[in-house]
Amino acid sequence: MLLSYEIVNGKKILYISSGYWHLQYHGDVEYSGHIFKYTQNGDTYDIEELNYNGSFFDFKDGNLIYTNTDRDKLFFNSNEILTFSDDETIYQIMYNGMKIAINTRIKIDSSSYEYYSYTLSINGNIEKKYKDGYFVLTDNVLIFIQNRINPKKLIVEPLF
Repeated sequence: MLLSYEIVNGKKILYISSGYWHLQYHGDVEYSGHIFKYTQNGDTYDIEELNYNGSFFDFKDGNLIYTNTDRDKLFFNSNEILTFSDDETIYQIMYNGMKIAINTRIKIDSSSYEYYSYTLSINGNIEKKYKDGYFVLTDNVLIFIQNRINPKKLIVEPLF
């Protein structure tokens, strides 16, 4: 699974996970917790294993953001920057070098969830919080799709 890539001094840097598996059929996805950094060296790649025990990773500019295996704590590199209560879990992380966007959910009953989306600074301060949808983060814009209400909404905010 390709997580991220960047070009540094004309060389490709690839970040790849060591795989994932479903805990149950159509259930949650858990990642195996190892990330490999591939650095272009001519026609081949040098491989470095980055050992992080967690799930849901993203990389940018050599920085790693990830959750612990319980998905209730958020780490920027090795520093814990945010902790959620036991009933709220992180299911997606995006990092573009300036902002962190995460999507979380709280289980209401056996078949339904409440969904929340946050933007954060790299020190973990919550800047925005939305409910009933999810964020998509690019280098230039933050997109919020609020799809669990009627009428549905699409909010696009420039980051600059």
